Amino acid sequence: MATNLLDETSRVPQLIPTLLDETAALNPDKPFAEIPISPTGYDLGIRKVTYRKLANAVNAISHWITNTLGPGERFPTISYLGPNDLSHNVVLLASIKAGYKLLLTSPRYGTIGQARLMNETQCNHLLISSASPSDPATAIAAEHGNLHIWTLPDLADLYDIECNFVYSKTYAQAKTEPLVVIHTSGTSGFPKPILWTHEFGYSFGRQRQLQPPTGFELLDTYMTETRMLSMCPPFHAGLLFASLFLTFYSGNTIIYPPAGLPATIATAAEVVTNSSPSVDCLFLLPVHMDELGSDAAMVECMVRGGVQTVVWAGGSVMQSSIDTVSTRLRLFTCLGSTETGMWPSIRHLEDRGRGEPQKDLTSLCFHPQANIEFRRQTDDLYSAVFVRNSDPEEIQSIFCVFPDLDEFDTKDLFRHVSGTGEERFWTHHGRSDDLQMFHSGGKWHPVMTERRILAEHQDLIQEILIIGMGLDKAVVLLEPTAKLRFELGDEGATTAKDMDGESLGQIWLTIQKINKDLPVYARVGRNQIIVTDMERPMLRTGKGNVQRKQTVKEYEREIQSVVLIGDVQKENY
Repeated sequence: MATNLLDETSRVPQLIPTLLDETAALNPDKPFAEIPISPTGYDLGIRKVTYRKLANAVNAISHWITNTLGPGERFPTISYLGPNDLSHNVVLLASIKAGYKLLLTSPRYGTIGQARLMNETQCNHLLISSASPSDPATAIAAEHGNLHIWTLPDLADLYDIECNFVYSKTYAQAKTEPLVVIHTSGTSGFPKPILWTHEFGYSFGRQRQLQPPTGFELLDTYMTETRMLSMCPPFHAGLLFASLFLTFYSGNTIIYPPAGLPATIATAAEVVTNSSPSVDCLFLLPVHMDELGSDAAMVECMVRGGVQTVVWAGGSVMQSSIDTVSTRLRLFTCLGSTETGMWPSIRHLEDRGRGEPQKDLTSLCFHPQANIEFRRQTDDLYSAVFVRNSDPEEIQSIFCVFPDLDEFDTKDLFRHVSGTGEERFWTHHGRSDDLQMFHSGGKWHPVMTERRILAEHQDLIQEILIIGMGLDKAVVLLEPTAKLRFELGDEGATTAKDMDGESLGQIWLTIQKINKDLPVYARVGRNQIIVTDMERPMLRTGKGNVQRKQTVKEYEREIQSVVLIGDVQKENY
């Protein structure tokens, strides 16, 4: 097992660049990361990056930034585009040492979204990897209007060259200074920049060390001091949690997949098969979790490879996936966001066993020191609100992002499952942004219904949205799989009432069955179903979630056409 880098006795706050330099000097061979040398597989072997090797590369890039752009004064913003590998962390740490702050964007936002983020953060310098094509950077620069592009040296040449770059700031001096600029997922519009300070990073580390109440365990324990493979992209907050905070503050070694392979569970299995020592912990997004849960042979591959724990975050998954994985591996979910970090979760000690499907693995109980209040929004839905502790103890990350706030409404909605007082368990039920307020004044949250339809028709539907905001009745926007698209034989957006076919009939039977459990204003008729245009897929965030408001805006004309059809006859339900 790795050694935790935080001093648990005195809990002396430390900066990540300081931890890097100290560990490189005192324990230079301590493993930090492992990355395949080839971007497409393991034929060339694995590069094991120790803290000393990491420090060499970081220090070399710090010198390069200073020599190329000049010494950083008042933390000017720079950005980086590169392969899905350790280079993002190298550039991030080098930026700090050189006096800059790094903006990490997502290529999934497209040219306009990335240029907008850079303009908003006064970023006029874009660094690119020598291994990456320059076309995306050139397109962003054209959209930006005043962006200079610089190509970095090859990092592979820097790990083994001894190099120093002095960083002498103390935690007290630098705790409110920039660590990195990350971005929100953009579910309700263009992505927005969020500044993480050094204090944010340290508070994340402190949360992983909280003592649980009597009779409970801190689930984060199973994610610390492990060899972790995260399937999040390196520009996403989820991988920074794993590759930056859980490494430096919790003693993890981060394992990277081949940079050129798709982020699928098959790729994760290849990593597990080729890793020695074994990968202990998998950190998955919902899409990976459902991939894993649909393939029992893949689960056995993970078990044989030495995986002990699977954690998923970012949304709901199918119960069948939970059942399949939890019979063979320790499984739990965690919740977090760009602004709040990862919420510290606890569970009863008697609930930690393995070997039987566990039906309550979607429920969450949060550590009382997180100080989360649940405030009623509808009859059975509650919004989670962080309330500032009177004695902060540097464990509420959200108030490092918004230091002037005493409360922060996460807009995450929950249903109460069990327990009382500080031992209440909750099930996540989506975002208040997704809550639909119909023209009649009726409120309804569609996410669980959408997930239910998807779960029954995975082979036919890629994504589904049920829309009612400001409408008299609900409208369904359905994005078909290739199988359903082929059967329908139509590439443009159209209403389901105009199409026949066995598969569409199966979907309609499911909707009819679900209608019986819905309020009248939320029920869906057959002529209220829109199939998306093949050339206009639903818009998605950096982590792959659908941007509901943006997608609804994209299909506003089709939605209004459906609404204008008039009242649907009762028998259509």
